[in-house]
Amino acid sequence: MMLRILSVFAIAALMYGCGSSDSSKSAATLDMHTWEVVQIGAEGLELVPEEARPTFKFDSKTMKVSGSTGCNTYSGGYDLDLTGMRFGPAAVTKKACPEMTIETAFLDAMSKTVKVDFDNSMLKLIDASGLELLEAVPQSK
Repeated sequence: MMLRILSVFAIAALMYGCGSSDSSKSAATLDMHTWEVVQIGAEGLELVPEEARPTFKFDSKTMKVSGSTGCNTYSGGYDLDLTGMRFGPAAVTKKACPEMTIETAFLDAMSKTVKVDFDNSMLKLIDASGLELLEAVPQSK
């Protein structure tokens, strides 16, 4: 009887180990697109004009993220695992733009992110209290 129980656990462990992890599937989905931010904050900061919208481009091989803040370009690292997502410090260019509200809100959202929810059509960054920080969609080409 004990051998039978151990065999069941061994088979279950083997099957679990052979499956692909959710984080590898997640990373592959993130890499498929350049993501364009369409809303920041629950109040929905207006992102006009479209060419000033922040973007994300993820590279799961190097665990780097880069893009536009709406004014400047940025590059930094990120961690993605089964417990959530966190962005590391980012290097940001220093152009002075007439309107810095979007950039400030975007970088603030990145710094507060602890979880990401996404599929092939929508990316949402979420903070520790479960509040949605921003929404992004695949950038149209």
